[in-house]
Amino acid sequence: MPSRITLTLLAVLFLPACGQQEKPATPPAEPEQELQESLSNRLSNAQADAVIEVPAGRYDLTAGLRLTADDVILRGAGMNKTVLSFKNQTRADPGLEVKASGFVLEDIAIEDSKGAAVKVDGGKNLVIRRVRTEWTGGSASNNGGYGIHASHVENVLIENSVTVGASAAGINVSASRNIILRNNRAEFNVAAIKLENSSGADVYDNTALKNSSGILVFNLPELPQPSQNIRIFDNKVYANNKDKFGGADTAAATVAVGSGIVINASDRIEIFGNYIADNKTANIIIGSYFTAGHFSNDQTITDGFDPYPEGIFIYANKFSGGGEAPDSIDWEALREAKFGTNGSLSDIVWDGYTNPNKTSNGKLSASDAICIDNTQASIVNIDAANNYQKVNKSMRPHRCLLPKLPAVELPGAP
Repeated sequence: MPSRITLTLLAVLFLPACGQQEKPATPPAEPEQELQESLSNRLSNAQADAVIEVPAGRYDLTAGLRLTADDVILRGAGMNKTVLSFKNQTRADPGLEVKASGFVLEDIAIEDSKGAAVKVDGGKNLVIRRVRTEWTGGSASNNGGYGIHASHVENVLIENSVTVGASAAGINVSASRNIILRNNRAEFNVAAIKLENSSGADVYDNTALKNSSGILVFNLPELPQPSQNIRIFDNKVYANNKDKFGGADTAAATVAVGSGIVINASDRIEIFGNYIADNKTANIIIGSYFTAGHFSNDQTITDGFDPYPEGIFIYANKFSGGGEAPDSIDWEALREAKFGTNGSLSDIVWDGYTNPNKTSNGKLSASDAICIDNTQASIVNIDAANNYQKVNKSMRPHRCLLPKLPAVELPGAP
């Protein structure tokens, strides 16, 4: 028996009748039941090393799909050729839910799921490439939360994919390690790309455009590992000023509309080589957990949780516009008071919170500093800890360098 079994879906449906001219491979008038049963069965009964292929066509499904077998490839004919539509889904489940290692998803579209379009939880060696997730009815609060959602996964590659219309984040990676997100495009989501409590990530050559916010890196106390060692480079993050439309119970919902790149309570982050422009609140925001929007003063910080951003290195980015209309009453008042009626907030906005145990004479240690080596970039420390009493626009405290992080390497990935 060959080591890899190819299971081609619905092949019989596309065979022409004897003596008839062959027609293009399009689904028959009512394929829903056949496809639902065939694809669901093949996924639920898949063995290791199976390759499940879905021909070109548009297929309407009423229930989410699940996979638990390791080392399975699910492949369509192209992200605009093979479309799984969940518009008539009867429950708020993910379109495709995977709990397995070695999963590959490629060349397919998943539309209008009630939950996340693709949800992968646990395992190792996830590859998602040339996948489109979209909510075709436009921005709506009942859109699924995530286009592509991976959590508790080791070794993640998401590339050359498109996410549109997610009510929380187009691409969301949570509590995972060793991650590459590259050459993706995220539009009209609440957040374009979000990493939370993940370690060791390269996020590059992505485009985040016309979302409510762009690329977010969060550290939250309820997740098992800290957010650290992340490089964000060579991305285009611009005009992310869309009104939020999702629920208020996600981390992305707390981020101000018009935020480009946001680093929250995370450590050892590099931001370089990006084009960041026209994000109306600020092009880059560096904040602690205390200004994250989901922190309350009566909340107890979990033992071992570090709420401060430390070791942030920003260099060689190109900034344009941005900061002219912050989505915050306090920040708008600060903009007018410190930058003038027609002025804009600085390219980089830092909330100013520092760990008192790591600060000497008001200055962070060299390894924990926020360092900027970016010609013509500007920064403002808004001193949020002291109710904006000592706003500081000086670049001098940030003229420093940090050791550069190594590239992420994934098994088998070029």
